[in-house]
Amino acid sequence: MGETAFKLSARGRKIADWDIDWNCVDCGTNTVPSVDMAEFERSGAFTLDDRCEVYWVRKHVWHLAGNPKGSLCIGCLEARIGRRTKPKDFPRYDPHIQNIDAALNDPSWPATPRLLARRG
Repeated sequence: MGETAFKLSARGRKIADWDIDWNCVDCGTNTVPSVDMAEFERSGAFTLDDRCEVYWVRKHVWHLAGNPKGSLCIGCLEARIGRRTKPKDFPRYDPHIQNIDAALNDPSWPATPRLLARRG
C-alpha cells in the first residue's frame, strides 16, 4: 500500500450523483479498492491509495470510449479508444476552482503506477 492515503469529500453532492459501483464495466476490476462504502454513504468521504484508478478525462476522450455508464480502469479505457492515454487527455486540477472531478487528477494524489504514468 502507498505511503499516503488521501481523503476526498463528496459533501454537497448527493450519493445518487456518484457511480458508487466503481468496478470497471469492461473487466470488473475494482478501481477504488480502498473505499469503505459504509463510510462513503455516511460521510461522503473516501480514501484514495496506490491501488486506485480514479481519474477524469476530457469529454472527447470519454466520448471516444463510447460514453460508458460507469467506471473504466485505465487499461480498458485505452482499449476502447485504441491508444495509450496521454497527460493532455486528463484535465489539470486547479486548486482555485472547486471542481471535484478534475481534482481526481491532482498529481499529488496516489494512484496505480500505470495511471500515474499516463496522467504525467
